[in-house]
Amino acid sequence: MSEKITIFDIEELNNDPVSICSIGIVVLEDMKVKETFYSLIRPPKLTFDPYRYKVHKIRPQDLKKQPTFPEIWPKISQYFENSIVISHDIQSDLNHLLAVFRRFRIRKPTCFLSCTLVLAKLFHPELQKYGLGSLCDYYSVELENAHNALADSLACAELLKKMMDEHHYTSLKELHEKENVPLGRMTSSFIEPLVSSDKVQEVRMGIQKETVAFTGKLAHTKQEIEAFVEQDGMTPSFHVTTQTRYLVIGKKDYKQTRYQKGNKKIKKAMTLSRQGQDIRILHEDQYIDMVRKRTLKA
Repeated sequence: MSEKITIFDIEELNNDPVSICSIGIVVLEDMKVKETFYSLIRPPKLTFDPYRYKVHKIRPQDLKKQPTFPEIWPKISQYFENSIVISHDIQSDLNHLLAVFRRFRIRKPTCFLSCTLVLAKLFHPELQKYGLGSLCDYYSVELENAHNALADSLACAELLKKMMDEHHYTSLKELHEKENVPLGRMTSSFIEPLVSSDKVQEVRMGIQKETVAFTGKLAHTKQEIEAFVEQDGMTPSFHVTTQTRYLVIGKKDYKQTRYQKGNKKIKKAMTLSRQGQDIRILHEDQYIDMVRKRTLKA
C-alpha cells in the first residue's frame, strides 16, 4: 500500500501565533508529486512586521481580500487527514497550526508527523547548519524563491527523497521504525509529538533520559520546575510515556486532579505502572523536596 505524505510550509505575518498568511502544500504518493496547493491567507490581525516582511515579502495590503484560515481549511484538510505530515521544522509549524485550530475551534486531523530537520540531524549530526537553504546546498537541491511557502515545500520534498535514497529507504514508516525514531501522531483528542531534533540521536541510540511529566496547575513557574528536573538529571515532558519516571501533580489542585477519573495522564501513568513500569505519581512539593534531598546528599 502506497504512503500518502503531505509536506507543508507556512509563513506568518506578525508575532501573533495565529497570523499564518500563506501556506504551501505538496502531496507525495510513492514519493512522486501527486498534487500541490498554495494560497495566501488573511489572518485575524493585519499588523505589519518589518522583519517578517523582509523574509517573505508579503504585505498586509496583499491579504485584505484573501480567504481566512477557516475558509481555506475545508479545501486542504483532506491533505492532512490519514497522512504522514512533514515540514522542515514540524515543532514550530505545528504550534502555529494548533494555535489556529484552537482560535477557530477547528477539529484537529488524524495523521502521523515527521520532519526533515529531525531526519537531517539523524543522518548527518556532523553538519554545522541545518536551515532549509543550507541543506539544499548540501544535497544539491534547487531552491527557487526561498520563503515562498510552496517553493519551500517543494524543496523539502526533494530533501526527503534525497535522504531516503541515500539510506536506501522506500518507505518513511520503515525509515522511522528501523532508525528507532517513532513517528509523531496527532488525533482530534491528543498529540504524541515527534522527538525534537536536539534529542534524535539520543532516542536513536536508546539513551534517552528518563522524563518527568506534569499535570494540574503548578505553584512554581515553568522555568523553576524545569530547573529542578534538569538538576535531577532528567528531561521535562508534556506527556506520560514509557520514558516517564515521575508524574508530578501541581499542588494548587492536587486533590481534585489526583482523584479525578477523567485525568488522562494519571490514568496512563497507572496503566504503565500496572504493566511493570517504575513510575511514581507525586505531589509538586514531594518532588521538589526529593530533588533537594538528593542534591544535598550528592
